[in-house]
Amino acid sequence: MVYAEDLDEKVKELATRLMERELFEEIGRISSELAHDLRGPIQTIRNCVYLLEQDPEDLSPLAQIDDAVRHASSILDGFREFYRGHEIFRSNTPFNSIVEHALIDVEIPSGVKVKMSLDPEVGEVSVDPTKMRRVFYNLIKNAVEAMPDGGNLTIETEDTNENIVVIVSDTGMGIPEDVRDGLFRPFGSKKRDGSGLGLPSCRRIVVAHGGEISFESADGRGTAFTVVIPKMTDA
Repeated sequence: MVYAEDLDEKVKELATRLMERELFEEIGRISSELAHDLRGPIQTIRNCVYLLEQDPEDLSPLAQIDDAVRHASSILDGFREFYRGHEIFRSNTPFNSIVEHALIDVEIPSGVKVKMSLDPEVGEVSVDPTKMRRVFYNLIKNAVEAMPDGGNLTIETEDTNENIVVIVSDTGMGIPEDVRDGLFRPFGSKKRDGSGLGLPSCRRIVVAHGGEISFESADGRGTAFTVVIPKMTDA
């Protein structure tokens, strides 16, 4: 005879095993992707070292080595940021200023026109300002990179009483349909020279704040990312 307590225990045990298996599979997949991404810059460094050994007087490979090291560091920084994205340290911060400073951090090409529409009703909100600034930096940077031939970048904030809504939109070519479903999954987006962890990190930070992040994209007409953060202030 199977008692309810025994059945409950067996269900918990099976659920734990399933979670552990999925966790190990995810770790294996991410480790494989990370190793794959690091292999490129490492091979570049090895090739350049070989060239330097052949001709020590030719220092031109040093620039390629420096670029490869920066790329590898960026990949590792993205990996670290993704796994620390859930650690937030809140403080009352003027939310619009976070968005403004994120824009300042991004190099805007001359061909990109920026329109800022910041709701003056948006006041201080209890968030991790450094993490949230990183979210909007990534979204703005991605929007700019989506418009290599120029276009319009629009950044909007709105106070909806319960939430702060931020929309970052561009007039680029849109996100390819074959990567949209995995856009927030680690290494789901394999943008050239990207870490594959930028948007997943953004999502982890937003979710850690109790918020949501979503996007709409149309081929040839651009993309809009929407971030919703619950209003909260420290007592």
